[in-house]
Amino acid sequence: MEESKTSKDEVVHNWTGKINKIIRASIDIQRKVVALFLFLSKIIAILSAVVLLYNSIDGLLKQSFTIHPFDVPLAFSDNGFTGNFTSWQLSDEIAKIQKTGWSVSGFNVKRFQQDNIEADIVIFGISLNTVKSLSRSLLGIKDKAIKGSLLRKDNILYLKINLYNLKSIEITCDVNEFDNVYKAYDEIIRKASFEILHEVDPFVLASFYWANNNQKRSVDIIKEIIEGKMDGHDSAYLLWGEMLGNEEKYPQAIDKFKNSVEINPKNALAWSGWGWVLYEMGDRDDEAISKFQEVISQTDDVWHAWYYWGLILYRNNQNEEAIIKLKKAILTDKSRYEAYNEISYVFQTQGEVDTSIVYLVEGIKNSTNPGFLYATLAEMYWSQDKKEKAFTSLKKSLSQGVDIYQYIEVEPYKSFAICFPKKND
Repeated sequence: MEESKTSKDEVVHNWTGKINKIIRASIDIQRKVVALFLFLSKIIAILSAVVLLYNSIDGLLKQSFTIHPFDVPLAFSDNGFTGNFTSWQLSDEIAKIQKTGWSVSGFNVKRFQQDNIEADIVIFGISLNTVKSLSRSLLGIKDKAIKGSLLRKDNILYLKINLYNLKSIEITCDVNEFDNVYKAYDEIIRKASFEILHEVDPFVLASFYWANNNQKRSVDIIKEIIEGKMDGHDSAYLLWGEMLGNEEKYPQAIDKFKNSVEINPKNALAWSGWGWVLYEMGDRDDEAISKFQEVISQTDDVWHAWYYWGLILYRNNQNEEAIIKLKKAILTDKSRYEAYNEISYVFQTQGEVDTSIVYLVEGIKNSTNPGFLYATLAEMYWSQDKKEKAFTSLKKSLSQGVDIYQYIEVEPYKSFAICFPKKND
């Protein structure tokens, strides 16, 4: 009887163990299923975010610089503006405006404008305002959009644009004032581009006016940015300082650069601009170097800081240190000819003309504006009594648009002008 009871207990124990194993296995499977589900949910969420981000960017790029057709209000119809309207792209015209604005280096556009326009320009397809729009879109806030219609009645073009901030721009254009309707279209779109940039990216427009010698209009927009404390008004002070520096109004320029760094101490370009003006003043080299040191403490990729620091050291006969700084300028931007040019003179001063030639040849290969480098190379060849090579280099300089005849008081330009007189225009 006792044995029978023990046997039953063992059977129950065995079955209980099996059931517990099944339960544990089931729980383990459930945990794995839940973990897999969570993992897949995360993947789906990430993919959804990527799709949302892509769609938002795609949508913004389409919305930001495009005029979309919309129904003409009754008031317009009463005025005779009717028809089937097509969308009109603004992106090309806005890109043209941006192209002659702020350079890749972000500073001193006017001084080296030709170089920048040829090779160093970034056309900003997405402005800061558009990035903000993307953020608002992702947060479920209504996008900033630029929408409108281009209408035509008889020989009058009418353009109305509704901006994201509910501001409306209305422009008319008389086709009769142009050779054909397409030129009229171009003109009305050009005007619209200026109006839109004035609203959504005034800094770019200020840069454009400055690069196109309309400083008064540029300063007017800069003042608007500063008075309204718009995004980037520290850079508006920077741009203003650059203008004043180019006019040799150095104390006023310094004031603007000071304003810029007071607003944003991390604006390395403003520190660099301040140092540049101090360099130009000629008797404040130590102060200038302190500003360039501030730049380098923040970032080592500001070409102007390295370049002007090198020039200061060179004019103070610190040639070895000047070479180090000018080499850094070259590494920072190999397309700029100025650092190659200056370092060649430093090596010449030290009697290392062959090294000067090496750097000039490298600069000619990398620079977008090698004309002056060919002229300097001619000077180096002349110093080695290699007159034929010197004349060949001067011919190349001339072909690059450098007026070498303005230097005929010195060699090798004097001898070149005698052998190859300047042709009358």
